[in-house]
Amino acid sequence: MREPPTIAWAMLLGGSATATAAIALDRLHALVVVALLVLTHFIGYQAVDATPAVVVGHLNSLVSSAVMTYAFRWYLLRQGRLLDEANARALAAEAHKARYAERLEHHRALHDTVLATLTTLAAGTVDANAPEVRQRCAREAAYLRRLIQQTAEETPHREIGAALEEAVGSVESLGLRVTAQYHALPQVPPEAAAALGHAVREALNNVRRHAGTGHAYLTATADPDGGGGAVVTVVDRGPGFDPARCEPGLGLRGSVHGRMTEAGGRATVDTAPGEGVRVELRWPG
Repeated sequence: MREPPTIAWAMLLGGSATATAAIALDRLHALVVVALLVLTHFIGYQAVDATPAVVVGHLNSLVSSAVMTYAFRWYLLRQGRLLDEANARALAAEAHKARYAERLEHHRALHDTVLATLTTLAAGTVDANAPEVRQRCAREAAYLRRLIQQTAEETPHREIGAALEEAVGSVESLGLRVTAQYHALPQVPPEAAAALGHAVREALNNVRRHAGTGHAYLTATADPDGGGGAVVTVVDRGPGFDPARCEPGLGLRGSVHGRMTEAGGRATVDTAPGEGVRVELRWPG
């Protein structure tokens, strides 16, 4: 009964024990447990007169099992920390992107509303005491108050028609005459309707500021190609311009092209000297 095989089955459990200790315990306690298991196995094999090769082999397996398990544990924990840090950086980047997008939207809104109104009043082209001008100023003052309080949230229009009519009313209060025609307007997501309304308002502001005609034409219809899309055009009969020689301004880049792109649509500008300007908005792009 003093042969090594008589206790080998018990000694084999030592490898699992050292691996469990390396996972479940901190470093100091794991070292103590491994040391005790090594000592126990050494005494056991001495009791059965095991050869040095058997003793050294089994003790080496105990220590190796603990070391490899600890190394795997350290690696997995390290990868987990790296993943957590990457997730934290991604969340921070998304939060920064969201704040930037919010600031950009506020800048666009200020450009399209308050700045447009102040520019028109400063030019003296409208009567500042006219009821429609005073109403527009009151709406924009309320928007500024909400913006200062960081609660400026414009509820997206649920209908294209409502968004376009608000845009038309906004520029008509500053003296631009708009001939609008709507036909079979489709149902689109609120974000798309709001983007179309904002883009139209800025296109009409550009007509009022630059075309020199005082009259614009707005048409809106379902996309003739089908698919539930919408096509909106703003046309003026002003002097036009050469696109190759004129850089688009902030309003055209951000409030028209930028808004349509973000909503999944697109905007195109067709113009030439002496031929007026045609702005086409399509959703989806």
